[in-house]
Amino acid sequence: MPRKPRSKSPTGYFHVTLRGNGGQLLFDDAEDRIAMLQILDAILPKHNIELIAWCLMGNHVHVLVRAPMEDVSRFF
Repeated sequence: MPRKPRSKSPTGYFHVTLRGNGGQLLFDDAEDRIAMLQILDAILPKHNIELIAWCLMGNHVHVLVRAPMEDVSRFF
């Protein structure tokens, strides 16, 4: 089932979640989590998105980002 449209933030901060299909694990170990952070660190600045905070769980990810609404929607 699709999620509701993302609300525009007056502050430019967005809480974004990414989940594995059907609860599938996204990360097997610390190396996988480090690789995810390296990817975010390399790619987000190119899309005008600043990574503020993150939490990498086994089957999902929470990130707090600051960016224009259009950039967040286009990237994620």
